[in-house]
Amino acid sequence: SMMCVACKVKWKEIYAIAKQHKVRLILAASNPYEATDFKMGFQGIKPHDKHIYIRRIITGLKEIFKNPRYLNKYTLMTTVLAFVFIDTKSPASRFLYPKQKKADIFYYTDWDEKTVVNTITKYGWEKPADEKGSWRFD
Repeated sequence: SMMCVACKVKWKEIYAIAKQHKVRLILAASNPYEATDFKMGFQGIKPHDKHIYIRRIITGLKEIFKNPRYLNKYTLMTTVLAFVFIDTKSPASRFLYPKQKKADIFYYTDWDEKTVVNTITKYGWEKPADEKGSWRFD
């Protein structure tokens, strides 16, 4: 239940900035090749389950009961925020930011990794020097 927590928590600030500046559409760069339905499979949840958010919370609570050290002064708020911002369709994020919508641009236009890497490099992005490829360095 703690996989990709940082990826979820960042949305709190992004939504808050969008709300502050009255930005209604947030464009993100996720793409179909980064789908991670297997993570729900690890938790025994089917990707298109209509009760997915309830099941994710129940699964997380079960893990916390198995290992209460998941919740401590360093992780409590991060864990709560991860469940609130688990994705843009979650009831909590829709309630907190009803006017802000998020769209992943590469679900609507072609994904070409070479073009993406060339474009972000022009704006100062660098891959870690000790890595051969650029995959998954957001």
